[in-house]
Amino acid sequence: MSVEVVPSIACNLKCSYCYQDPMRLAGNFGAGRVQLDKVIPAIKRALEGSTKDRVFTVFGGEPLLIPRLTLERLWGFGLQEYGRNSVQTNGELIDDDFIRLFSKYKVTVGLSIDGPWPLNEARSDEDGTKRSIENLNKLFISGNIPSLHIILNRHNASRERLPILIDWIKEVGQKLSEIRIHLMEVDTEKGSGVALKDWENETAFLALANIKTKAQLQPFLDMRRLLSCEDLNKVGCTWNACDPYTTPAVQGVDGDGTQSNCGRTNKDGVAYRKATTSGRERLLALHATAYEAGGCKNCRYFFACKGQCPGEGIDGDWRNRSIHCRSYYRVFEVLETEVGILSDTKIKEREHQVLGTNRFTSAHGDQHGDIPHSDRFVLHVPVVGVKK
Repeated sequence: MSVEVVPSIACNLKCSYCYQDPMRLAGNFGAGRVQLDKVIPAIKRALEGSTKDRVFTVFGGEPLLIPRLTLERLWGFGLQEYGRNSVQTNGELIDDDFIRLFSKYKVTVGLSIDGPWPLNEARSDEDGTKRSIENLNKLFISGNIPSLHIILNRHNASRERLPILIDWIKEVGQKLSEIRIHLMEVDTEKGSGVALKDWENETAFLALANIKTKAQLQPFLDMRRLLSCEDLNKVGCTWNACDPYTTPAVQGVDGDGTQSNCGRTNKDGVAYRKATTSGRERLLALHATAYEAGGCKNCRYFFACKGQCPGEGIDGDWRNRSIHCRSYYRVFEVLETEVGILSDTKIKEREHQVLGTNRFTSAHGDQHGDIPHSDRFVLHVPVVGVKK
């Protein structure tokens, strides 16, 4: 579980593919300021009882737009209470003073950069990209080793530019702690203009899966863990059958202390508040719904993938499987030959474990051998066109 403090989604950049754009278009930018008297108690409640990853991340938009004194007070609390802090930034606004604050308050930095210029063109211009890369190098020198988040798009993973991206990842991967490769969500018309075609995503993903680097390379490390059933508690939230109404892996805290969900499913521009109970409707519906209708029925790797992140649902609908299903499937096929081919019996055993064995236990505590039900009454009903 991670706790994300998101005062606002205001940003100094205008990334072509940002999944928060539907909220910006709707005018939902968030509280805009951090009310520490409300945010700090909300963080404590969110992390209460957590036995690992007791840290919160200051998120955005661009979190370094928050007044520095506010950030310093927030990080001071984090250091005193949890021994460390975290921030996710595009890196352009980092300066020597921020690097001093990162060191003083033990702030782990996550950088969102798609590569050196022109690979970063979907995020920023040439000057901004150079600043981000320079600040990445400054973090290396200061001893604050960051993680790196890369979104695959037409500017960095097309046929012509993919080799440049691979070489750069190999280079910086010798110094980084972790590199996370993300397939792009297409949430707006602007985003569709820089999106890769399905076969390009598949080609890029397969090529990147084979890179050898010192940094942990995700999601490929998680995919190997899922196939071998090792360290399953360490895999990322997108593999854990996320419930979009509660997003258990992400506890958001807005600037006014209000609890919120992960923003990846806010496709209609509304940041819905958390439901009081978590459900498995999406998991169960995908398992029972045919591929042609947006589901995962009879998929060999359902036990590992579980439809992937609801924020990647086909047509922006979290009830559907990921729009990048084919790319994940192909990588699973290749990695399975590395970790060992699974028997049909073993696959069924793992599938039953994911679903809760052959019987379903509801929130009421009773069991049903037929069809699971939910008080929330959210069903996936495929719409099938009828020829006249």
